[in-house]
Amino acid sequence: MSRRALRASLAAALLALLPGARPAEAAGRKPYHGVVTVPVGDLLGATDPHAARGPDDRVVASLVHARLVVPDGAGGVRPELAAELPTVTGRGLVFTLVDGATFHDGSPVRAADVVLSLRRAGQAADKAGVGALFAALGVDESDGRVVVTPPRGASTAEVLALLARPEAAILEGGRPGTDRGAGPFRPAGDGARAYRLDAFAGAARGRPFLDAVQLKRVADTEAERTAFAFGELDLSDEDSTRGRRVGRPVASGRVTWLAIPNPRFSGDGASDLRRAVAVLAARARLGRFVEARPLDGDGLWPRGVGPSDDAITPPTAPPALPALTIAYRADDRELGDLARALRDTLRPMVSGTARVVAVPGLDAAAARGAPRPDWDFALVRHVWAATTPAQAALELALTVGIAPPDAASVLAGDVRRWADLAVKRARAIPILHCDAPLLVRPGVNVAPEAPGVPDLADGWRSR
Repeated sequence: MSRRALRASLAAALLALLPGARPAEAAGRKPYHGVVTVPVGDLLGATDPHAARGPDDRVVASLVHARLVVPDGAGGVRPELAAELPTVTGRGLVFTLVDGATFHDGSPVRAADVVLSLRRAGQAADKAGVGALFAALGVDESDGRVVVTPPRGASTAEVLALLARPEAAILEGGRPGTDRGAGPFRPAGDGARAYRLDAFAGAARGRPFLDAVQLKRVADTEAERTAFAFGELDLSDEDSTRGRRVGRPVASGRVTWLAIPNPRFSGDGASDLRRAVAVLAARARLGRFVEARPLDGDGLWPRGVGPSDDAITPPTAPPALPALTIAYRADDRELGDLARALRDTLRPMVSGTARVVAVPGLDAAAARGAPRPDWDFALVRHVWAATTPAQAALELALTVGIAPPDAASVLAGDVRRWADLAVKRARAIPILHCDAPLLVRPGVNVAPEAPGVPDLADGWRSR
């Protein structure tokens, strides 16, 4: 039995002896009960957390799988499968595993599982992104301990932040699968539109307070907003006026709307055009066209998220366009509203027709991969996952498809020169930065573990 569960059992027994004792909640203790329903688009995070790409993947991965360390919600990390934070020997970080940690099938978590998992993350994760960071680490076993050796000059804080990401999940034998996790919730069944995760009593951090998490598939942003408003979901990261009428917002990170240019506008010769688009969008204050709360700032990153808060400077003379086409994802009404507002904002630069087009399945990856698109700019939404400014630099580069900073610089936290050049050349086109709140229904108590990832392992539900 975990230390947390033992304390809870003793408290419950003591309350039972008291005259007129009420349920555990009356004493202010979190109750062990309740099911929380959360939206997801797919279940990749459960089957292969190393390949996690979007917010849904990271949320599911954090529920089903465990890591050496996890974010503490305050910018640092705390142990999970590690017994304590690592000792530093030479250039290596030495982790001792917590006693008694097991996978969902009861098998013990061994140092070999950690080594195989982190090595695989360097192969399976995005090879230009966090995969490159994992690949830059040396990971070995020594006397039952795990030794992580980063590149020379790396920051211990940056390495720990990387190991706390959901993509750093530890799998049994280092192989993917829903039955190879050691996280706080164990997969229990599949359905047509929902997937149930039951509390795992053997979790390294102790049994979760919730009995289960129900994952419900939602088709798009409007479907999620409707499901939350009508009580079908307990959490939603899609902000809306009607959602705030029935739930409370919890700060959960940042979101940025970006314009990804047609490849012919991606080189240095088009930097004036990109700068003009970014500056006009910032001046137009387009936040009134989206549900989320807009943030001040006209840099590449929301303030405090990235390595630079410097503003993009306007060009000497705004360039002219013969025509303008802005594309957006067809099933996203909010993106459509913002695309039309951006079209009207940029119209003074256009001598001919300015229009918007709805494109099925258009996201950042699809926009980057379009060789000869029939649009000039693709408007996409990006929810930030990075927990350090250096990670945010890498994340921006991957999102918009530009050359990223090298892995050694990111792990050293030394990306300022790269960031300054990216701002100067307007290598990305930010349209709007906003808060990304998590909407929570009454009776559900949860705090963010990391940007976009609620800590359901420590969440609870009132009776």
